[in-house]
Amino acid sequence: MLGWLKRKSPDKQQSEVEQGAAYGVSAGRYVGEFFILMEQDSKTITFLSLPDMKIREITVAQFKTGVDNKIIEFQEVLPDDIKQVCIEQYDTAKKSNN
Repeated sequence: MLGWLKRKSPDKQQSEVEQGAAYGVSAGRYVGEFFILMEQDSKTITFLSLPDMKIREITVAQFKTGVDNKIIEFQEVLPDDIKQVCIEQYDTAKKSNN
């Protein structure tokens, strides 16, 4: 879905954005937080924000602007075991918001 957003890995291969991708936020309202990508559709991207375990939704346009201006920077795709913990935390946070 976000094919326009690719990151070159150290070995020069491209990797697609996927659930469990971690982004550092270096400016703005969420400075100092890490965003873990949880869900996305054509208009919105939903993240689990660390360390507070809050759900953050931003539009695709805001995300693209943040990436282009180095406000949101890709860090890594989390290992499967850590990604699973984040998914469980995200599900818990979703339930408590309803």
